[in-house]
Amino acid sequence: MSKLTSLSKLSLTDMGLTVEAAANLAFARFLVAFVPTRHWSTQFDRGVASDNMDEARRDRASKVSRAVRRAARNYPIDMVCLPQAMAARWMLKRRGILSQIYFGMKLPPAEREFHAWLKIDQQWITGHCKESEFAVLEHPGQFGRPSKQTP
Repeated sequence: MSKLTSLSKLSLTDMGLTVEAAANLAFARFLVAFVPTRHWSTQFDRGVASDNMDEARRDRASKVSRAVRRAARNYPIDMVCLPQAMAARWMLKRRGILSQIYFGMKLPPAEREFHAWLKIDQQWITGHCKESEFAVLEHPGQFGRPSKQTP
């Protein structure tokens, strides 16, 4: 089945979310690739995750998560973890849902590897990983300086 056929079979809500996710992913990828980190990383303060997540908000967050994954999977270029976390965070914020973005560096003895993920409380939105294998950084420009806090 072609990608357009797959997209056309989605509900209008899911199709709209996927198109929104694709646009946000493109913008996030542009920022990461071409704009110095110091100009955009401060907008991703650690923040706090929402503690008043009712079932409707959890469902909206899950739909955003699926839309970001769907859009990233179908992009002609690789949409890695950081643009996905950024795009999902923007989408959730527009819907009044607070989320927490994490930037991590793989703990030794592994090779230096960075990862970004987004969560609401214990609900994964993007970047599913084994958190215990990462040292959390304050922001993506902090390369190599782990935070004192861990998720």
